[in-house]
Amino acid sequence: MRGLITRPQLPQLGLDLLEPVSGDGRFIFEGYTSEGRPYGIKYRSGYLQIWLEKPEDTLLQAHIGPLYHGDILFEQVCELTGMTISGRPAVVLQSRLEEMQEYGRYLDWSGATSYWERWFTVSKQGARCLGEAVSAAFPAAVPLKIQWEGQSRRCHRLNSIEAFEGATFVIGGSSRELERVLAASHVRIAEFQATFDHVIDSDIQPFFKHSAEEMSRTIGRPLELAETASGWIRASGRSGNERDMRFLHDLASAAGHCFFTDVDHIDVLDRKVLEPLSGGWWSTDLVDWCGSSPDRYLSAVWSSGRQRYVGSRPSASLFSDPASEAD
Repeated sequence: MRGLITRPQLPQLGLDLLEPVSGDGRFIFEGYTSEGRPYGIKYRSGYLQIWLEKPEDTLLQAHIGPLYHGDILFEQVCELTGMTISGRPAVVLQSRLEEMQEYGRYLDWSGATSYWERWFTVSKQGARCLGEAVSAAFPAAVPLKIQWEGQSRRCHRLNSIEAFEGATFVIGGSSRELERVLAASHVRIAEFQATFDHVIDSDIQPFFKHSAEEMSRTIGRPLELAETASGWIRASGRSGNERDMRFLHDLASAAGHCFFTDVDHIDVLDRKVLEPLSGGWWSTDLVDWCGSSPDRYLSAVWSSGRQRYVGSRPSASLFSDPASEAD
């Protein structure tokens, strides 16, 4: 299942590190080994990098986390890579992990938890499709909105997801437990997760339509860019637990029906395909929107390397009449 993440198998470095003396404490840690050699650790957008002396002297570089993820504990890095801290094995305390989860998205890297996450680009119709797909796949799911109100994290029940802007869907747990969460003056993340059998988290950023005015003048014909928003959907489950793994599979399947993955990068001037790409998620309704005109694009930018405007459109194979793409 694409997008599933759990404990990675990484090289064991066997270094002994002293506590970091600089860095931000979230995704950059810098300090010295017990032998006095400077080290650096960086974790950004799911990529972990460890070096000695200077960044060019990389000991380890691996993609271990979700896209855009950047919160990790120093002791988690050491435990994953076989490094000790001041001569002692690295220990990740559950209490510390739960404390840090109040302030950032810190994952459980012990291997006990598996995470599924996908980022996407949607139209308003596509956002509605996603909300409806999750509700249809999990009829017992209750949509909530979690937000900060001053210094408190509060939960509110959503009465409608018609204009879907993301929600936290909770499954399982008694009605009494749900009411307790809704009435709480502050909701702690660890307690919230433990209250329900499953939690599906999602968010959609504000919609935006980029202007194609300058590009249209340069190209010499009217062009149009889609009004879209970026967002994400994610959930977690116990690794190896059949029910939890089935839940993640069903969620990925239900959400996936709202999206296509194959796009073409196109020279906007002559409409020729430059290269096909695959892997992202775009809402399926955008295929019909782009298909109504060869000058409609999901996105388009000036490429300084190619010295031309390069646009993205659904792959020609997705249109009912691919030949029409040449019109």
